[in-house]
Amino acid sequence: MEGILDYIKENAINEVFIFLRHGESGKLMSKFMIMGLTVHVGLDLELRNLSNVTIDQLANYTIVTSTISRATVGELFVKRAFDIFVGIIGLIVTAITFIFVAPIIKIQSPGPVFFVQKRVGKNGRVFNMIKFRSMHVDADYHKAALCSRSTMTRDASRLVSSCVWLR
Repeated sequence: MEGILDYIKENAINEVFIFLRHGESGKLMSKFMIMGLTVHVGLDLELRNLSNVTIDQLANYTIVTSTISRATVGELFVKRAFDIFVGIIGLIVTAITFIFVAPIIKIQSPGPVFFVQKRVGKNGRVFNMIKFRSMHVDADYHKAALCSRSTMTRDASRLVSSCVWLR
């Protein structure tokens, strides 16, 4: 139980099934719901505060399923088709932009054309965000050094927190 949240964040887990005794699952269910997971709960648990509840059969178990929202098969198909269409358009626009932007970046400063940074996505999963580089290659290190010399007073709490985060 100790490492279950870390395991879910590190792996592609979208649904969980909880079959615990009364009183053991409340906090765990809440954490899973906050993470955006679909939660399946064994029927001998308390079912307070669950939204969009349905009763399903999974193997030999009768389960209660709770999700943030329910989508029909048709809605899921339309969403998937739209995602693929927009993805293809995005790739075409990026490819055309790359033809013009990549040489400019290479001419203006040495180093890679793309900037890669780790970000946190759905369910706490870490992914690499890739964009055209618009700064010095070692800009993160320069930013940390410049934060200590900054004379900004307005919105200083945000500036300090970003400096602390970079160190």
